[in-house]
Amino acid sequence: QVLRLDRTLQQSVITALADIPTAVAADQGMVVAGFANGEVEILEPGGSAWRPLNLQATATGAATQITFGPAGTVAVGFASGIYGLYDIRDGAALLSDRLDGQVISLDVSAQSLLAVTDLGGSKLTDLGLYTEPRCTLLQRVRELVPFTWENAQLAPAKHPAPTCQ
Repeated sequence: QVLRLDRTLQQSVITALADIPTAVAADQGMVVAGFANGEVEILEPGGSAWRPLNLQATATGAATQITFGPAGTVAVGFASGIYGLYDIRDGAALLSDRLDGQVISLDVSAQSLLAVTDLGGSKLTDLGLYTEPRCTLLQRVRELVPFTWENAQLAPAKHPAPTCQ
């Protein structure tokens, strides 16, 4: 038999389902939960109330995967294939990308984020920017960007030497 719901009852069911988390991660007393409507909320250690984590640069759709990342970040994947790394304090998007299919796995390891979808799509992203010491990061910039734009022409970069201990 087919169950047919009137519009009011149908809306009530949809609203009730929106309150059920579709993805959850916990680390050191902090809990992050994602919902079918794409909203993500956080419960701080010792906190008594959830607060919305207003993720920037995301599309609507159910949160399907959540995992903590390096240095105060959280990785969130969605049914739309969008995934990203977000600042846990304000939801600022530090990186965002999209794969075909629903994100079914997000794995953060020492210096990388691996996203995998149900259609077999995957992408490995280097997170060294968020984990490396300042001096190492500045050295990487010097190696990757040996030139600057000065007086409407390319010139050798004059990166200041970092003060490293």
